Amino acid sequence: MSLEKTETSSVSTTESEKKPQSNNKKELFHCFLIALVGCTFGQDMGISPTYQFPSFKHNFKVHNTWINGIIVSIFNIGCAIGGIVLSKLSDYYGRKFAICVASFIFLIGCMVQLIPSSHYGQIIAGRFITGLSVGTTAVVAPSFITETVSDPKLRGSAVVLYQFCVVSGIIYGNIVTLITSRKYDLNSNFNNNQWRIPIGFGMVWGLVVLVGMIFVPESKIYYKQKEQKNMNKIMSKEEKVQQQLNNESHSWKETFVGKPRLGLRLVIGCFLMFFQQASGINYFFYYGSVLFSSVGLNDSYETSIIFSLVNFLGTIAGVYFVSRAGRKIIFLSGCIGGFVSMIIYASLGSFALVDSKGVMSRSVGGCMIAFTCIFIICFAVSLGPITFVLVSELYPVRTKSLSMGIATNCNWLTNFLITLLTPTITSKIGYKYGYVFAACLGAAIIFTIFLVPETKGLSSEQIDELFMSEQQKKEKALFISTLSSKNYESDDINVETSRDESLEKDISPDVSNEQIKATTIA
Repeated sequence: MSLEKTETSSVSTTESEKKPQSNNKKELFHCFLIALVGCTFGQDMGISPTYQFPSFKHNFKVHNTWINGIIVSIFNIGCAIGGIVLSKLSDYYGRKFAICVASFIFLIGCMVQLIPSSHYGQIIAGRFITGLSVGTTAVVAPSFITETVSDPKLRGSAVVLYQFCVVSGIIYGNIVTLITSRKYDLNSNFNNNQWRIPIGFGMVWGLVVLVGMIFVPESKIYYKQKEQKNMNKIMSKEEKVQQQLNNESHSWKETFVGKPRLGLRLVIGCFLMFFQQASGINYFFYYGSVLFSSVGLNDSYETSIIFSLVNFLGTIAGVYFVSRAGRKIIFLSGCIGGFVSMIIYASLGSFALVDSKGVMSRSVGGCMIAFTCIFIICFAVSLGPITFVLVSELYPVRTKSLSMGIATNCNWLTNFLITLLTPTITSKIGYKYGYVFAACLGAAIIFTIFLVPETKGLSSEQIDELFMSEQQKKEKALFISTLSSKNYESDDINVETSRDESLEKDISPDVSNEQIKATTIA
């Protein structure tokens, strides 16, 4: 009998070990399908050189850097609005519904840009619409991923999948742009296929995401929220209206002043998102082709692809490290590496690239490219993926959607300012612009050391404890001890009651002495 029990228990143990593993694989696959929406954002970054094509500028009558900056940066304004407004769809109708709607909006935005026209207002409107989509998914997708993964150890790697898809989209956009630059004469002012094809190929990702969502189950958290709403349906109309108003007011208020220290956590999330963009990464990705043509590179589009590949490989390394090292140490290391790289880059460009005779040094230009690659690696391993991981873990479920929307908005608004102002600032101070980004990274180092918590492997309750005051911790400990003592007494009563009932049954003549002994021993 004991042998059989041992064998049975070993079999059940094996099955129980296999089941979580299979669940983890299934959950990671679902996370990957969710993360694919990041390709829409990456693709937009990858095709940004097309807005510098002569045919594009000629067709839309773009004759100054200011208008060009608006065309590139308006995308981020759409992202900011989508992150706050449209992301709320996930709370009312589900995460899947929000991503599907956002993907459909992305397709509309692409089509608006492709409609035959000769006024730059059309391209601005189209990029604003696609921005609404990307801003929505940038909030919903990381939250959806954290809610899909049940194992806290896999949560970080799963969220990094979103950034992985972003950089994959960048490579995709770069390759399409390179192909069109090779196929069509870039000196021509009339070949609109130069910019139409890259924009049109972006629609592929919107369709892929829509198909992928068919196989992704809805978030369990959303279903729990829905059940709570269904319970409230029995209330009168007046009560429903009042409760809705109270909930909305409570949500906004709690986001800023709720406990434990939700306001501080919001500030931390906003600054993390700010530092990600203020690092200067999009200074290279949006304007890299222009920057490095100025250091003597004959084919700046190939350089953009090299940068994207470096970013891609760095992100893969980020997926590896995020599950093995702490979030804080990875983020801090990336900031330090980026700071040093940006200082050297700016110094070389400002003081060594051109000598006193006005002759450009190709060797110095090569060094600038090398340190740009080092900077991109530092970003790809740390600030790129870890920022979204940290921010998605900082907030409790009840305020996560709104808090992430506000924090992500800081990302988009910072990106908007950088993309809008970079052409003008670069024309005035040149490579000294890199010192501005270095200063931001220096501030990020200090900020991270003193204010950013370590969230690796922690549950939502444990993260809450990190922000509790000593008084709150004492109150919680007292509450738990009181609750435990009550449960212990209740369990004792239930045990004695059940023991008495079983003994009464054992007295029955229909029960054998062996059964009585077994029950008594139990």
